[in-house]
Amino acid sequence: MHKKFLVLLTGSIALSISAVPVLASDPPTDDGQYIWQDENGDYWYRNGSEDEYIGEGNYAPDPDSGELMQYLEQQDRSGILRYLRDYMGKLSKEGRMDRSALRLLHQDFLQLVYSYLQRHEIQAHTLYQDPVSQQLQQLADSSSFDMIKWASYVADTAFKCVSEVRQTGTVVSHTEAYIREHFREDISRDDVAAAVYVTSSYLSRVFRTETGMKITDFLTRCRIEEAKRLLRTTDQSVSDIAVESGFESFSYFSTVFKKVVGMTPVQYRNRESERR
Repeated sequence: MHKKFLVLLTGSIALSISAVPVLASDPPTDDGQYIWQDENGDYWYRNGSEDEYIGEGNYAPDPDSGELMQYLEQQDRSGILRYLRDYMGKLSKEGRMDRSALRLLHQDFLQLVYSYLQRHEIQAHTLYQDPVSQQLQQLADSSSFDMIKWASYVADTAFKCVSEVRQTGTVVSHTEAYIREHFREDISRDDVAAAVYVTSSYLSRVFRTETGMKITDFLTRCRIEEAKRLLRTTDQSVSDIAVESGFESFSYFSTVFKKVVGMTPVQYRNRESERR
């Protein structure tokens, strides 16, 4: 396992990089956490700038990635946990169950989960940034109990997210809610996609199918509606309203407002004032 390649854990998706030379005298210099193997077949654990010796080649057998991926696709949490318990039990009987073996299993399983999420166009690296995920991940290598606890949380979180993505209406409603809350900020399509844990291409496709408009059009509509409200109900200057509504400049705001509403912001304010 892990022969002549790296398994990176840097807060984004785990990647196997076969083209990188891995030598004991010249270990990788990245600041992430990963297992690497030197030219003698020995395993090392890199944490930041320090290396910790793990053991010789064939340190632990590979978990069956095919079987685990099948459990993931079936959203079979019990199957996953049963497999992991059996796997760790086998290592324990063979006298190979220690923290280093847990690290390898930790990284193998996380890589599989990230691959599963990526298949469903979910941004895995944004999904496990909450404090609970971080705490469980830090403890996962401590014992088989902590490993199971972490794996259970990771699987449950992944399944919940995939289920929501499959319900496109849920993704769209979350997207609309996020935009309504953040339209005053300088946000992009990528920012919105990250907030709902899906890829930007998937979100654009689903959002347009469900609503008939682009994400940027919905964002603009929210900003224009806020500008109209401020023009009707306050005495703020038009330039201040432009900024408060999320537009980057007064000239751009005026152009977009006239295009959407059919009149300039001043004309709109005057018309609404006459109606009162």
